[in-house]
Amino acid sequence: MKKHFAFSKILLLIGVVFFGCSEPAVDSLTNDDTIQAGNTGFSHADMRIESEDKLTVPIVRTEEVWDFLRESFVENPDRLQAIDASLEATYSEELFVDTYFDTPDLKLHAMQSGVRHRRRTNVSDPNDNKSGKELMQVKINNISSNALHRGEIKFGIDYPHKFKSMDDKHPAIGIVKRSKRDEFKETVAKLGLNAQDLQPVVTNEQRRRRIYINHNNSPFMSISLDEVSSEVLWARIRFTELEPELNEIAYTDADEYTRAYMDKIGSKITEAIRAQFPDIQRDLTPKYNKVVNAFEQKIPFFRFLVRHQLI
Repeated sequence: MKKHFAFSKILLLIGVVFFGCSEPAVDSLTNDDTIQAGNTGFSHADMRIESEDKLTVPIVRTEEVWDFLRESFVENPDRLQAIDASLEATYSEELFVDTYFDTPDLKLHAMQSGVRHRRRTNVSDPNDNKSGKELMQVKINNISSNALHRGEIKFGIDYPHKFKSMDDKHPAIGIVKRSKRDEFKETVAKLGLNAQDLQPVVTNEQRRRRIYINHNNSPFMSISLDEVSSEVLWARIRFTELEPELNEIAYTDADEYTRAYMDKIGSKITEAIRAQFPDIQRDLTPKYNKVVNAFEQKIPFFRFLVRHQLI
């Protein structure tokens, strides 16, 4: 039965490649077109608040940008301490493998929200207790009037040893810790979706070189230089993104005054980077959306493949 099903998928894929399909064209959403995610069911107490900028870096300037970040903020910290004398920084390198889930009609993509399974490896420090850690993360768009804000809810991973239920067999629900599965499904339901409808859509591989900035020896913010790649069939996507982000735990727990201070320092650091590299442009589109949008350009029947689980 499994062989027959796999063979049928191959025949269908061949038919799509050679004869096309009647799947209606769908224009990619811009930031201004973002639909509401039904996230009024969330309160700030339910999630961590990310305050994260996103800057597109020309691939050819990746190393130049990294050299500037390392030299300016770590090796010669005068620029950083001119902003605030209490700031100090270190850096690291990590690898991520992120599998994004969505419904067959890509509702999360339309919301610019996301559900992803992240696997993390610390290249700089293999003994880091976060190295090898896996998480299921729900990213929630439109949580405030601040365009840099997104909500994040995290769930631990525990692979099932026996498949006793439909949940156990599900590619997303089945790897969430059993004790957190109901909460995960309820979180997805608040987005107006059924977690059982989620399926893997794309997997991004990511090299992340990151500057960690502390304030009075406590985590304050980070600057991540991400080299992202993804493949579907013959199409390959590559881009580099720079993400200055305030520490989500500190920011979520902060009072209004402290958040305003963190926002101010974060803006100054971002401005210093953009002053050095005027060709770096802001693009707040989530990575998942960027990759799916790019695949839609390279593979005209990409949505048909997703809808029929052919990738």
